Amino acid sequence: MYRDPLVSVIINCFNGEQFISKCLYSVINQTHKNLEIIIWNNKSTDNSLKVIKKINDNRIKIFNSDVHTNISIARNRALNNIKGEYICFLDVDDFWDENKVNKQLKSFEKKNVGLSFTNFWYVKINKYQTSKKNIKLKFEEGLINKIIKKYEIVLSTIMIKRNLLNKLKKPFNEKFHIISDFEFTLRLANLTSFDHIKEPLTHRIWHGKNETILKRRAAVKEIETWVEENEYYNRKYQNEINFLKYKILYDKINFNLKDRNYLESMKLFFGNNLSAKLYYLKNILLRIIFK
Repeated sequence: MYRDPLVSVIINCFNGEQFISKCLYSVINQTHKNLEIIIWNNKSTDNSLKVIKKINDNRIKIFNSDVHTNISIARNRALNNIKGEYICFLDVDDFWDENKVNKQLKSFEKKNVGLSFTNFWYVKINKYQTSKKNIKLKFEEGLINKIIKKYEIVLSTIMIKRNLLNKLKKPFNEKFHIISDFEFTLRLANLTSFDHIKEPLTHRIWHGKNETILKRRAAVKEIETWVEENEYYNRKYQNEINFLKYKILYDKINFNLKDRNYLESMKLFFGNNLSAKLYYLKNILLRIIFK
């Protein structure tokens, strides 16, 4: 029997005037038509809302936040308004291939799969040119190991079963803003099997204004907090957690060098073990070589 499940697509919008039209039309033009498009307007101060209202499609549902919140709170509030059997997230500055939803629904024909994600196009836009690269994710080390060591799954590629969220107290940890995707995906990896579609079905746009670029320092602080508060992962995935700590150290030293806090940089470097020092030196050397 042919099934035509309702898919809820959550788009969190904060000052996305430049991108929202392309983002929205990539959902509207999906080959799978049984969609509801939940737009959470997170107190935008630009013309995002005007652009959205010009698009005539009765599947679009706009919800306006009274106050601007972090991304985790915004996504949790948007999730309170969904009706679909499956849920997708789409960042306002990303867009989809027209067959993305249709192809991902097939993932759930496999036993025990509760989440599907895809490879993606990494599109870099600057003043002079646009470059495009197919990001081919690999998980030979194991899903959880890879997520901790190097998180690369883009939330805009994800589709999940709605009933999976019932197993979480709150889908997104509202303590976190920058690393909320990482923390959310990691908790789901402990609850269900993932299906990895090797085809790039999402365009992930880097334009220099992305949240994760502007708030890199905040991201490092959030990762530090997450490591400190998660004893379970520290015990079970010690090698991966150590690698994550080395990456935190690398960033913190470089932040201090940029701020001309040379003494603090030296303290951080010499106050760590040999593996951490070698990781830092290796990455500095690679940065010099490939600059």
